[in-house]
Amino acid sequence: TNNMPPAYEKGENVTYTVKATLPGEEADVAVVTLDFFNEQTKEITYSADVTLHRDVDGIFKGKTTLVPPEYGPFAPVVTWRGKIIDSFGGETRILHPVVSHSRGEIGWRIGANYVGAKHYRKQPESDDRIFFNSSIGDAGPPEDTFKLMRLAGIQTLRTWYFPWKYYEKRQGTKTFEHIDKVIDLHRKYNMDMVGILGSHMHIDQRTGKAHDMPNWVQKQSKPHVKTQFHPKGALIPPVNLWKQYCDDVINRYNGDAAAWELLNEPKDWCSTE
Repeated sequence: TNNMPPAYEKGENVTYTVKATLPGEEADVAVVTLDFFNEQTKEITYSADVTLHRDVDGIFKGKTTLVPPEYGPFAPVVTWRGKIIDSFGGETRILHPVVSHSRGEIGWRIGANYVGAKHYRKQPESDDRIFFNSSIGDAGPPEDTFKLMRLAGIQTLRTWYFPWKYYEKRQGTKTFEHIDKVIDLHRKYNMDMVGILGSHMHIDQRTGKAHDMPNWVQKQSKPHVKTQFHPKGALIPPVNLWKQYCDDVINRYNGDAAAWELLNEPKDWCSTE
């Protein structure tokens, strides 16, 4: 898929392609089971056996087509020989038709999940500017995105712009300059905010580091035990450091937040313990 999960209308055919390496499989044909979970109801809405054929590069490939019977986000789980070999969250979305509400009605308070300013660049010809990707617009000045959201009637934002590494790159040296610029836009456009604290602690396979933790915290963290249901490596920071980070951010921006969310999708990499 592309960076954004594909979206379909209810009743539209969705074709899902499976590509896999199957160590130990000697035959040129293999069968895997594909289950689609509705991430809201936690129920399987579609299940099928998919026949895969080995190509000249040794990769097994096959596809299946389904017609989703309901709205919502769906996550596929692929099983081979009774073992889960692949599981992802939010892979496919079945979109509800656009609904229009008059201002003041309950339904007018539409929300958006957006990714905060991930890219902070120094523009040689101007002042520092923040660029970010969001559910509303691609990379660009964030004020343009805020304008689009207000035009769409969006009033509540799930805001990701609180990574630990942004405000305390070096231990004891804290700066809120970059975060303040994004929060100022929430205030300017009168947006309610759901703030996400420590959105990711799992280890990026490309870099070997945790996404949103400063290097000095990672050196003091302990690895999370991998399991079948939590296959991603992760780092768990010392509780006192984690608490201080949460206290710092919440105390500074609590008046701007309708709610705070601890971690993003922890089920992917973190056990309840």
